[in-house]
Amino acid sequence: MAIEKYVAWKTRALFWRNGRAFKEPKANVQEPEGIENIEPSIKKVIDQMIGNFNK
Repeated sequence: MAIEKYVAWKTRALFWRNGRAFKEPKANVQEPEGIENIEPSIKKVIDQMIGNFNK
């Protein structure tokens, strides 16, 4: 469950707020609970996927 929350958090923080897309992360988006339980290698892959959207 933490992986799904992490992916949702990263994509929402980067792209969506109130139904509109935006390019910059918003500071008011909170990290989900249990984020520290995700393996660093999985977080790295997710972060790379999100980074590819910004190119």
